[in-house]
Amino acid sequence: MSSRPLLCSSLHPRWLPLAAACLLGASSASAALITVSGTFTATSSAATSAAGPSIVAGDIFDYSFTFDDATADTNSNTYNAQFGHGVSAVSLQARGTNVGTWTPAGGTFYSTPNFSVNANGESITLQAQGTGFLPINGFAFHDFSLSFNWSGARNFVDNGSGETFAQVVGVSPLNFATAPLVSAEIRGMNSVTGNYDSPPSFSMTVNGAGGGASVPEGSVLAPLALGLGALLAGRGRRR
Repeated sequence: MSSRPLLCSSLHPRWLPLAAACLLGASSASAALITVSGTFTATSSAATSAAGPSIVAGDIFDYSFTFDDATADTNSNTYNAQFGHGVSAVSLQARGTNVGTWTPAGGTFYSTPNFSVNANGESITLQAQGTGFLPINGFAFHDFSLSFNWSGARNFVDNGSGETFAQVVGVSPLNFATAPLVSAEIRGMNSVTGNYDSPPSFSMTVNGAGGGASVPEGSVLAPLALGLGALLAGRGRRR
């Protein structure tokens, strides 16, 4: 990246507009419809209720969600960007081989989940609530959430409402599979105490390129760089 300003500064003025276009392309984030999918596996069991163990160690759940990264942030603060209205689908399924009694079948997630970017911690969280879900450990289903953390690996920048998801995270499409730390939760709520029931713990994976990314990160810029290089090379040969 540091060589680009040197290259552009050495150009004849005639070629500066093209060089500027190349640099703008490198810093801009385009738009993409992204589907993130994967699995999470229980590594501990939920406590036994009258209905039997809700979730047993080894139970596997498949998840996916789809969102448009051109969606604009609706929160004016600079540490908790909100993009829930850009999420078009959320899915959670229990494997048929699970031993635990809990399944999300029959439940319906609300249309606008909490989908947020924390620029202070370089993390992204999806929190989905809904209706019609079976109780967990005898307590009413509260939510299921996924967390993706790039602390130390990326720098998210939130300047307030109006910026798109792609602008805040600095790339389009963002590859969720590159997050160094990921986690999942399924929680029940004790309606008497208002506290979350002690949930099971999970290990979590993210499939492939995190979904929707048909082009690897950064490769969209390659034709621009190659085109500029070819023009410069041709210019040099004609001198």
